[in-house]
Amino acid sequence: MKGLSYTAVEKNKYAREAIMMNYKRICDRFPRLMTKKADERQIFGLGHDLRQIAKRKGKLNYQLILCGADCRAFSDARKAKAGGLNEKDKELLTPLRAIIELIRRQHPNVLWMVECTIFGRIFKNHHYTPHLEPHWQYVKTRFEELEHESQPFAEKMIDFGDGFLPQTRRRQLMYNFAIHEDWPKDDVTYSDILKSVEGKTSLRKAKTIMAGTNSSVRREGLNNYTVNGVETGPSPEIEEQLQGLPVGATAVPGIPPEERTALIGNCWSPLVIEFLLKNALRNKRIFVDQDETDIEIDRGRETFSPVEINSLHIASDLDNLVPKILDVASEDEAYWADLQKLRQNGGENDADLKDCRLVHQNEDRAIVVDAEGRWRIPKSDSGTGKRLLQAILSLIHDSFHSSIQNDWRHAKARVSWPDMKKDLTLYISSCEKC
Repeated sequence: MKGLSYTAVEKNKYAREAIMMNYKRICDRFPRLMTKKADERQIFGLGHDLRQIAKRKGKLNYQLILCGADCRAFSDARKAKAGGLNEKDKELLTPLRAIIELIRRQHPNVLWMVECTIFGRIFKNHHYTPHLEPHWQYVKTRFEELEHESQPFAEKMIDFGDGFLPQTRRRQLMYNFAIHEDWPKDDVTYSDILKSVEGKTSLRKAKTIMAGTNSSVRREGLNNYTVNGVETGPSPEIEEQLQGLPVGATAVPGIPPEERTALIGNCWSPLVIEFLLKNALRNKRIFVDQDETDIEIDRGRETFSPVEINSLHIASDLDNLVPKILDVASEDEAYWADLQKLRQNGGENDADLKDCRLVHQNEDRAIVVDAEGRWRIPKSDSGTGKRLLQAILSLIHDSFHSSIQNDWRHAKARVSWPDMKKDLTLYISSCEKC
């Protein structure tokens, strides 16, 4: 396909402005990747109301649908009647299913995924809204009806805090495409996020970031932390990072505080979207320009998806740092010792060097590459060593100014060195632009 075509459906005006703001950022960074200009009439060509879209009769040419249901209907169901799959209630599962069915009539192979809060089910020893169990069975049955012969229905309960975010965030997914990779394991903690403000917390993962300003998490200060012994609540910038968002992603000009709170709480993490896109669009080819390398979505080959361009950018620009890396290699005693072991016997007696290899070898220096293809970077307290570290950290962060989790995930796929996570966290925490 010639580039990516993206359409959003969002009723809230501040959310629409945030979508446009971040879409423009992507277009500016990758001008030939997206086929639609950063224009509201193009990005929101379907309108803003899900229920109206579900009644459309025109042609809807889409290959992938990612959508989420409003969790407030299920929260309300704890104290009132169940939301279920009933058009009289606020829940959005009914129109979402109708939209998928509408597009599916024209494109039977359309891929889709629906995300919502867990209801009527047991997950991690907690029974969520048990009186909604019949409704969950009904919802599951209705979406199973969308199953295609080559695209079987699947569902999964997941805590995004286990694999994507520094917060507990439990959700229910229903989808019709294969997940080719293992769901990731995330090791970024709430404390990592708080280093930027010198905050301290006893929580390993923050409590769920909610959209409501009166949610129990905010009302009871469950995510509060201390700075120099003084307790404080997380700022919007901290909550953005807990959602895996770049700092400022929701800073729409003129947005009221309560609207920004809702926007942050309702956002999908880019890390989750990245994982889903990589799996749903596997083996798709995107032609961005005749004079550029095609971007092919296939983890089994030495090519990268659009959502992995940051990793590709790191890998390609590392080549420019080869002379500096070779210089510092001779200053790092442990690194130098590993070089000699690999040259003498391939590191066969050292488990840490198993399947490692050497690249960019000259007479006495080289760069170690581990079994996963990551460059091992030497460290030194010399001026050359410090400049190399700053250059690599700048390479990882300064092009995108993304979140700690996002930068960490891309960086650890390409490079490694002792205390890498600590160095990256401190670098991002001191970034003036962020």
